[in-house]
Amino acid sequence: MSSTSDRFSAVSEKFTTTRSASQTVQVEFGGQKVDIPKGGYYDRYRMNPNLDEVAQDPNVGHDISFLRKIPKKLVDSRVGQVYAPNFYYRTSSVQLVMLAPLDHLKSKLPSPLEPITALPGYGLVALTFYSYLVCDNDPYNEVSIAIIIRQPGSTSYSSTQLLSSIWNRTFYGYVLALPVDTEIARVRGIYGYQLPKWMANINLNMDNHNIKADISATNGTLDLSLDVPLPALRTIPSESRIGTNNAVNKIDGKWYQVAVQTNPLLATQCLFPTNVKLARNEGPLSQLLNELGVSTIVRMDVIKDAQMVLNMPTPLKPPYGLVQVQIDWPPGSTYDMPPATTPGMCYKPDLLAPADLHLEAIFRRSGVAKVNRFDQQSHDIRISTSSNASVRSTTFPFLAIIETFMDGYHLLQAKAEFQPSPTRRLCRDV
Repeated sequence: MSSTSDRFSAVSEKFTTTRSASQTVQVEFGGQKVDIPKGGYYDRYRMNPNLDEVAQDPNVGHDISFLRKIPKKLVDSRVGQVYAPNFYYRTSSVQLVMLAPLDHLKSKLPSPLEPITALPGYGLVALTFYSYLVCDNDPYNEVSIAIIIRQPGSTSYSSTQLLSSIWNRTFYGYVLALPVDTEIARVRGIYGYQLPKWMANINLNMDNHNIKADISATNGTLDLSLDVPLPALRTIPSESRIGTNNAVNKIDGKWYQVAVQTNPLLATQCLFPTNVKLARNEGPLSQLLNELGVSTIVRMDVIKDAQMVLNMPTPLKPPYGLVQVQIDWPPGSTYDMPPATTPGMCYKPDLLAPADLHLEAIFRRSGVAKVNRFDQQSHDIRISTSSNASVRSTTFPFLAIIETFMDGYHLLQAKAEFQPSPTRRLCRDV
């Protein structure tokens, strides 16, 4: 193992030196002008490399049979036509999974996403430093802060879902921050996936004894730093422990998920690790971790060598999404009606409404004794909203929208109440 680790450290050092000294060329990507390494993978291959040539690259270091089994296709995207999925031929990362109060996490999540419960009153936040040594978009570093969430549409208990995620090595998350250190990575993330990316100075270094990582704030001052002894690593047969992380977010107002597959080759995992020095300062990531209230580190994942696949966004299919409820005057009535499959359209975009809507809907699923969020007596799921954004029209009758990921449920009843409020614009042109 030490021999493999030594080779990786040499490649990492070479990558850092080469990137800082390389010449660049300017290309158009996603309608933006970006500088990329001259003669690098993107300059030569435009995300569709000859894998036989890649396999001969000494920096790749491992057999790439895993990637050969995944065909690339030319697809339409928000940044134009691209070859997908995106391949990462050699990567390293260190991830800290930390406890955080559920109420702090819920305040950062858009409805209807929900944090997964790890312990009573606590959910999970993942802080990850990545170094992509060889990839289709050329080398770069990245830092991620994400809330681990319930799988959209799942109705199992949080504890059951968490154990299933661990067993199947498949997790769902909502990314709150994703800074990078190259312009092409920033442009691809923002314009291709609508992820919260910005430029920052990022470092991740692993030698045979220590892991050191840091990220600077936009003004150049230190934001976060990590210092931890390198735990004992083990060699993992290729494709024997593939994991999948699914990032769930909205793209152009609709819910999507982005799957990232990781094929670890040299890695380890530590529960309740000690000697982890994570220093927070005054930057945006430090502030975000403080707002989330992160505390105990329950798990540390160290991957010194891995291959990764970044897939294109895929839409969450019905019945996920919007449930349509028709509300008539007078308010306060109760209605029995099935949900529609498509949301109502805003046909009066300039209309101003003088009231806020409070809408409570009850969903029922037959044949289920009890699932998470059920009312203990009626076995119903109750979802409430008090948001002017839920109103699609302010004439009567009009359509109100509840956003939910409840899979396999039908709307049992909905009740609406109105409260006077300052005049405001409720509709938007669609």
